[in-house]
Amino acid sequence: MLHFDPVHLADLDREAIARYHAIPGLNDAYRLHTELGPQPFEGDIANARVVVLMNNPGLGPDSTPDDHRFHRDGWPYASLHADAPEGMRSYSAPRFADLIAEFGAQHISNRLAMLQIHPWASAALDRSKRFSLPSQALAIAHARAAIERGALVLIGRGAWYWLPALGLTRGDLFENSNGRNPYWNRTSIPREVYALMRERFA
Repeated sequence: MLHFDPVHLADLDREAIARYHAIPGLNDAYRLHTELGPQPFEGDIANARVVVLMNNPGLGPDSTPDDHRFHRDGWPYASLHADAPEGMRSYSAPRFADLIAEFGAQHISNRLAMLQIHPWASAALDRSKRFSLPSQALAIAHARAAIERGALVLIGRGAWYWLPALGLTRGDLFENSNGRNPYWNRTSIPREVYALMRERFA
C-alpha cells in the first residue's frame, strides 16, 4: 500500500500551486509536474529506522505517473523492488547498494525512508521565499517526529531548508558532502556514519 494519500496532498496544495504557476516569467524548470502525482516520501515514514532528508522528487526524460504510484505489499520503500519503474529503481538502489548487498533489498525497504521538502516533481527546486506549499508543514512534522522517536535522520539534500525549518544548526544532523548527488555506500560517507546506518538496519 501507499503510505500517503495522493488525493489529500493534491487538494491541499492545489491553490498554492496555481498561484505559484501564475507568477509572471516563472522559470520552466521550477514548474511542478502535478500530472505525475505527489510523492512526499518513500518508505514507512512513521516507523523507519533511518530517514534521509531530500529536496523534492526529480524529473527526468523517462518520468511517468507510474513512478509515484508504484507500490508492493511488504516493500514500503517500493523503489527498491525488482519490478519498480526503471527510473525510480536506478536512482535509489545504487545509493544504498552496499547496505542492500549485506541485508537484502526488502530488509532495507522496511527500515528506510526518504523524505522530501515537498511532494511534487520538478526539474529544479525554487529556493526563493515566493515558493511555499501547505504540504511542506507535513514534511516538517514527519522529520520532527522521526528525530523525536530516535530515528537516525540524515540530510542528503536541502540542508539550507531543513536545518532552519527544524530549528537546528550545522552539525546537529549529518549532511552528505555530495549535496547534489548523495550516495550512502561504504566509501561515500564517513566510516562512523556508515556504521550507524548498519546498526539501525541490523
